Amino acid sequence: MVGHVHLTLNVYHDLVELWSHFSDVELMVSIDGQGDLGEYIRKDLHWDKLLFNLKEVKSIEHIQLKFAPTISVMNVFHIPELI
Repeated sequence: MVGHVHLTLNVYHDLVELWSHFSDVELMVSIDGQGDLGEYIRKDLHWDKLLFNLKEVKSIEHIQLKFAPTISVMNVFHIPELI
């Protein structure tokens, strides 16, 4: 098994097989908003699919999930919802 890998992705793809070759994976998730707001800001975001993928990834022991909110004029008043 290979050592540590740090990834920053905007889109989740089926990378679980690739990640299984690393002993420690850090996944940084960039989110602009929840639900409809997130889908409005990022037109290709499907909130329900993102939640499903995050639950799947969270169940894998060697993967650490971290979140990085992207702050803009469109979501600045909604950042507390992301925390």
